[in-house]
Parts: sequence; C-alpha cells; structure tokens
Amino acid sequence: MAKLQGKIGILGGTFDPVHNGHIAIAKAAMKEAALDKVILMVANVPWQKIGQKIDSKTHKISSAKDRLEMVEAAVFSEDGLEAGDNEIRRGGDTYAVDTLKELEGELYFILGSDVMAEIDTWVNPEEVKRLAKFIVVERPDFPCDSKDGSGGVGDEVNGENNAGGKVDDSVRAIKVKGPYLDISSSDIRSRIKSDKEVSNLLPEPVLKLISDKNLYR
Repeated sequence: MAKLQGKIGILGGTFDPVHNGHIAIAKAAMKEAALDKVILMVANVPWQKIGQKIDSKTHKISSAKDRLEMVEAAVFSEDGLEAGDNEIRRGGDTYAVDTLKELEGELYFILGSDVMAEIDTWVNPEEVKRLAKFIVVERPDFPCDSKDGSGGVGDEVNGENNAGGKVDDSVRAIKVKGPYLDISSSDIRSRIKSDKEVSNLLPEPVLKLISDKNLYR
C-alpha cells in the first residue's frame, strides 16, 4: 500500500463476504466526512468472531486470501476505496490498535453505532481513541444522540443504547446518518448454501469470485 496522506477512513471487517452494505457505508463516510480515501481493512484473525455460532453451528471463517480477493474485486472500480492487507501481512490475531499504529495520515475509524458502544471491550481502547477519530454510522435500531440534539453530521457523539451502553464523552467522533442496508454476511452465506438469490446483495465481481471459487457451499 502506498504511503497514506490526508484524511483516511478505515473500515475494518472480516468481509466474509464483502457486500453492498459495506460499500455503501464506505462511500457515505467518505462523502459526508470529506475523506480522501477509505481503506476496507481485511482482518486476519478477527478475535471477536473466532468460533462464532451461526444456526447452532460454528462458522469456519474463509481464508484471508479469499476474503482479500473479494474486497479487491469489490473496490476495483470504486473511486477512493482501497483494499487493505496490513492485518493479513502482520499475521496473528487482529487488533485495531496495532493497525492504527502502522498507518499515517489523519485517521478516521468507521464503525456502526452498535459497535461504538462496545469500544471499551477492545484491546487497549484508550490508545485506539488517541490514534484515530471516529465516524459513527447510525443504525436505525441503535440511535446515537448528539450532545446538542441537532443530529447533523459533524456532531460529537454521545451514544446510548436501550441497555444503557454509553459512548465515552472523550471520544472524538462525528455521526453519519445511514445508509442502512439490511444485509449481513452470515445471511448471504446461508442464502448461497441454500441456492437462494444473492445478486442484489453483492457487487457483481464478488459474486463471480464466489461462484468461481465455490465458496460457502
């Protein structure tokens, strides 16, 4: 990856597979926060998803190589979006703090309002907050309330869910309204396994890769 300059958004994920919702969020964050680029950073071993239970079975995460190839295909024709392989090249378990330490530029970590409320469960969360600002994509089922109540982009975020989870007031964050597409990678995997239609959920090059590699069967 070339040396980074300017305002850089980081959208981390397992991307198993990357789908239209991921691309829409990356593009919205880039536009609303005036970012120079957004990197879809592919996790090597996502520590929060190891042994994840899906439909009473343990989902084996696809290889990092396959997931990176899908992200590369998804962003190939998208101006300002790039695939990131830092975490794969570094190896081992994936932690946001290690990734942010490797990167340069003015960094913005992109994440959903539901994930933001759990940031203090991350490894070394105070260092993560120091190294990056946050772009919080508000989910309709998990609103984040701005301090001044205006709800506009650029507000500091003081998110609180129904269970009382609260985003630390010291977090440097701006809020982006949507887009919210009700798409999940786990649902896509299930649909592919059941031979159901997914062409409206995935970028066409990703759909072709999945077919060529016979993934999720």
